[in-house]
Amino acid sequence: MKKDVLLDFTSLLDVTLIVIFFFVIFSNLENQQTKARVDEKINELAHEIQEAEEKQTEAIQLAEELQKEIAFVQEYDERKAANEAEMINFMRGENLKLIMVVSSSSKWRLKVTGSGDYFTVIESGEDVAAQLFNSLKNMGLDGDKTILCNLIYNGDEVGSRTAYNIVKRVMAEIRKEYPYFYVSEADISVEEE
Repeated sequence: MKKDVLLDFTSLLDVTLIVIFFFVIFSNLENQQTKARVDEKINELAHEIQEAEEKQTEAIQLAEELQKEIAFVQEYDERKAANEAEMINFMRGENLKLIMVVSSSSKWRLKVTGSGDYFTVIESGEDVAAQLFNSLKNMGLDGDKTILCNLIYNGDEVGSRTAYNIVKRVMAEIRKEYPYFYVSEADISVEEE
């Protein structure tokens, strides 16, 4: 004889569903908490990244300013050394000299002498500025070099004022390309008693 056994799994099914329900609820709560913690960490990291980028930008700006200061100091030192070397040459009489000689009220010439044996003459009818630029370049002088120059003339000679004014205008043109071009003037006219 066989007996039919009927098992009722309804209550077991209820318990299983309740366990699954709590598992889903707790999993969802845990996921929400984890997500909240992850979002908080992401926000913290984003803030830290922003602060790091700001500090990096500041560091780059400071580095650029420092480079400018270093370049300024180096340029200052180089300029100071160039000026001192040119002053020593000036004291030795080895500097550039422009000697203006007037032969008549409309004729004059400018003798250009430099250190060593360099010598050239610029006549009044020529383009004085172009000739003087060529003379400076032929002497190996460039726009970064300090140039101390003597302009020597006799103010008592007839026509010297006109020649002097022309040469002064030429000096102004020279300074545009040679910013460290300095001129001292010597009027050699002497009044006799």
